[in-house]
Formats: sequence, C-alpha cells, structure tokens
Amino acid sequence: MTEPGDTEVFKCPHCGNETVNVLISFTAVDEMLELVDSRTHEIDNFLVESYFFITKCKTCNQVSVFTSADFDEMPYNLSSSFQIWPKNKVLGDGVPKSIEDRYDEANKVKKVSPLAFSILIRRCLEQLCKDKGATGKNLKEKIEDLGKKKIIPETLADMADIIRETGNTGAHGDKFKLNKFDMDVLDDFFIAVIEYVYVAPQRLVKIKDRLKKALQ
Repeated sequence: MTEPGDTEVFKCPHCGNETVNVLISFTAVDEMLELVDSRTHEIDNFLVESYFFITKCKTCNQVSVFTSADFDEMPYNLSSSFQIWPKNKVLGDGVPKSIEDRYDEANKVKKVSPLAFSILIRRCLEQLCKDKGATGKNLKEKIEDLGKKKIIPETLADMADIIRETGNTGAHGDKFKLNKFDMDVLDDFFIAVIEYVYVAPQRLVKIKDRLKKALQ
C-alpha cells in the first residue's frame, strides 16, 4: 500500500467495520538525529526515515492517518504501523487490566452502536466498583458506597450515577436515544472517575518520589 488508490482491508478506527480502506496520500520524511554518549559525550548522527499514510474508509468515508519507520517489506501493511488519527483514548497508569479491557470493548462500538456503548461503559463502572470493594445490592448503592468511603467525591459520584442510569436505559430498551454528544459526555465522565481513582494517585506518588530524591 504505497501508491494513492491502493486498498487494504482492516478495521476502520472511525466506524469499527472490517472494510476496504483506500490510500489517498503517502509521503516519506527524512530526519537527522543526534545521539550523545552519556559517558564520552561523543555525538553520533544517524538518519531516520519515517512514513506517513492517509487512508479513507469506503464504508464511512472518514480519513485516518498512520505512520511507521519500518518499511522493509513491500507492499506495506498498515497493521504494523502506528495510528496517529483518530487518537485512541488510553486510561493511564495504575488502571487495572480488567477495566482497561472493558473500556477497549466499549470504545470499539462507540461509533457503531450508541446503545451498546452505554451498556458497556456501565459495565466498566461495575468493574471499578468491584475492584474497589464497593458494597451494595445494586450498582446505585455501590456508587453511593464509593462516595461514603471517600473513594470518589460527590460530583464524581453524580457523574458515575449518570453512567449507571444511562446504561440501564439502554439495557431496558427504553425510548431514550443516545447521540454523539451523549456518548462523549459519558466517556468524559468515566475518564474523570478513572483519573481521580487511579491515575492521579499514581502520578502523585511519582512526583513525590522525584521531589524527595531531589531534596536528599
């Protein structure tokens, strides 16, 4: 896949369909980098060649951008490249794999099925409650328990409850229909909870350790 018009079948990061994608642009960029030996301070220059691909999905007509520095085999296979756009969300340091896996599953259907996304993002929240040992007869009570234990503050508890309630609506097949804005809000709410519970404490520990070492 090196010439405009070349096609390759892979899962579109926009619509989630395993479908034909067309290469609409390809370019190579040379960059001279300097590598300094920390012991001898000698400088070694070397050339790095990077490759950029812009593709267009035949199903949803959305554009994706990929890059790679590995170009040993022809024709080029995008499965071995790095996706630049659209940018995939990453939960961050300290998040249990069980939650990451469920979140990845939810993201895969976000642009395909808002209904499925609302149910799956709710399940992510259920896994968080399980990981933190929240007690209660149902998810609502478990979220309240997280608040009582000060694992999350009141505002985040309200955000989590919106995720729960929206997921319930989707699971029960009610008439409420999610749009793109709704899904982005649910996604942002979940990320905010994750940041507070897992990511921020990890970063706090790291910065404290660095400050402690610097002051010794």
